[in-house]
Amino acid sequence: MLKFPTDEIRSLLLSMPEGSQRLWDAHRLTLRELPTGEPVLQVEKSLDVAVKFDEGSDLVSIVASTGDVDRYGDVVDPAGWDLAHYVRNPVILADHSYEVASIVGHAVSARTTPTKQATADDDAVQAKPGSLELSVKLDPADSSEQTRTVRAKLASRSLRTVSVGFRPLAYNLIRDSEDNWTGGYLFKESELLEVSFVAVPANPFATVQDSIESVDAEVALAEHWAMAQLALRLQEG
Repeated sequence: MLKFPTDEIRSLLLSMPEGSQRLWDAHRLTLRELPTGEPVLQVEKSLDVAVKFDEGSDLVSIVASTGDVDRYGDVVDPAGWDLAHYVRNPVILADHSYEVASIVGHAVSARTTPTKQATADDDAVQAKPGSLELSVKLDPADSSEQTRTVRAKLASRSLRTVSVGFRPLAYNLIRDSEDNWTGGYLFKESELLEVSFVAVPANPFATVQDSIESVDAEVALAEHWAMAQLALRLQEG
């Protein structure tokens, strides 16, 4: 377990939106360490997914988050995702590790879909939570041990879970019909930091979609990735 001085963690909480101390006390915030050695606090929410992976393809379509109630009683509002910073560095990690060796791919596109409300005059139209969807390009299998493992686990269908790491920007307590707190949190605004393949889900609803076709993204990331690669080549050459 990571250990940082209490004062350092307290300073982190003070730099976050009001009420973050409550999230820390409720064990909703996870302490991670950047490669620089600095601590970072983020919420991590996982999805149990159904994977159909073609070993000959590098693309995987992922539903990274939905508006369903997860096993902690929390909900992440799909309309509240802030992707502005993520598109500049759309990394896909293994196990929320912030080390370079844990990068197993990158998102080439991302979009949010709105929540569909049920209609009173048509029983066939059911309520459907919105979602955060990504199209992911995996790195070559020989690029790292983590990438080789993720590819093998996807192919064998033993890896079925993705998790979002995000910074909570605004949240409310979830209350029942009698205005009692359920113990859950509604994350109304969330800044996406990273997406990881992990072993155990918090949210039981999702798909890494059954086809490997990339989604029709509303937020295109290919241009950002190409620019980053060009900058790297210029630095090296």
